[in-house]
Amino acid sequence: MTVLLFVCIGALTACDRAAGRYPLSAGLSATIDINGTAHEMYVSKVTGKVAHISFYRRGMLSNHRKYYRGLFVTEAIDKSFHWINEFDSETVEALFPLRVGAETRFESRFRVVNQDIRGSIRVAMRVEDKTSVRIAGTEYDAFVIAIRQERTLKGGRTLTLHRRATYAPALGLSVRTVDREGESIYTTRILDLDRPRPPGRRNTLGTMVI
Repeated sequence: MTVLLFVCIGALTACDRAAGRYPLSAGLSATIDINGTAHEMYVSKVTGKVAHISFYRRGMLSNHRKYYRGLFVTEAIDKSFHWINEFDSETVEALFPLRVGAETRFESRFRVVNQDIRGSIRVAMRVEDKTSVRIAGTEYDAFVIAIRQERTLKGGRTLTLHRRATYAPALGLSVRTVDREGESIYTTRILDLDRPRPPGRRNTLGTMVI
């Protein structure tokens, strides 16, 4: 499964500023399309504004991530690496509540725990537009956020990535993303949602066991 870590930022180093209750709840699952291939996503836990999300393909766990506000990866673990990114959460909170024209700039530092890889990322974010998206027959208000990230690796090598994320505040998630890095393009889109169910009822995506 291809999920870009570098396009998402975060590990919390500051207390959250009050910007409304974060709506995402544990138990939510979704069918998502990544570059034309179907995957499943499952929210196993939400702590404050950090969502613990696992990704599956054909019923097999692919990787696990922690997202700040359902937007930015604070930590990621899969079979080959363990990745952590550190930033001041106040710099992202400057965008919330989302409104057209809101913007923020900051620098984060990342490291790959099980490899000698570390560096910094210069990030610029701007809310460019307000729109709506339809998922499984339900319409959601959404905002388009343009993100430019320049990642500098140890030794001075720099990589630049451009992302357009369509974020639905009512869900607390990016529902569509388009990422461009050089000649490569990566797309992600939520196709269907399964809301959390009362205790004792089986989730329809029964293979998603944490």
